[in-house]
Amino acid sequence: MTAACGISFVGANCASCVQSKCCQVTQTCAQDRACVNIITCVHGCNGVMSCEENCISNASKNAQSEVNAAASCWAQSCGSEGC
Repeated sequence: MTAACGISFVGANCASCVQSKCCQVTQTCAQDRACVNIITCVHGCNGVMSCEENCISNASKNAQSEVNAAASCWAQSCGSEGC
């Protein structure tokens, strides 16, 4: 795991990209324990979509909004880097 903007990422290339392109939204999530808990939960799902959906739906609306904003940036700006 490689940290970027307060969140740990599996790949160093992804983390580097997040650091340069998505740091603000990532830090917003990192500063909210509920948002970090979503990410931790999703990491434990090993790609099982129903598990990931439960992680998100069980969180507060604010944390859901934060993680969605961060994940959207990761996918759009850093998807080619393995995010």
